[in-house]
Amino acid sequence: MEVYLQIQPRESCILRVLVNKDADGPSLPIVKKSGEPLVVNGPWKIRFVEGGPVLPAPATLDALGSWTQLADPEAQRFAGAASYSTTVELPAKSNNHWLLDLGDVRESTRVRVNGKPAGVLVAHPFRLDVSALLKPGANTIDIEVTNLSANRTCRWWITLRRRDHSHASRRW
Repeated sequence: MEVYLQIQPRESCILRVLVNKDADGPSLPIVKKSGEPLVVNGPWKIRFVEGGPVLPAPATLDALGSWTQLADPEAQRFAGAASYSTTVELPAKSNNHWLLDLGDVRESTRVRVNGKPAGVLVAHPFRLDVSALLKPGANTIDIEVTNLSANRTCRWWITLRRRDHSHASRRW
């Protein structure tokens, strides 16, 4: 018996082996790189959907990245969900399969392409096949990311510690 598994680093799967039986169901496609990746550059519009302590103001990013890197202190301590949105142009002649690779996401994401659900990702690799949802020309990609409340707690703790230590440097 020979089994070909196509998995990425940090990815796992469960393999069921049948003895003296044929498996029913479709075969999974073997995906091969057919060209250079299409980098989805900005601008990315970010809109904070729900969470707190308050909803930060919307922002525009040149590249997809964490909202905790924004200059806005409310975004740095925000815990909740935010929606990243951009438009990408695909050539008229394109590949049969397109994988959207989000890289490092903290912590989970829900993806929509051209207004249609593409999938929910909660673990590495943050990658999914969006081929059926893309079309030649302009395509809208919406990524709703939800982080952990630890972000809010961590920023609160840092602020509290800075406040406590500011008294230690004073001479009385």
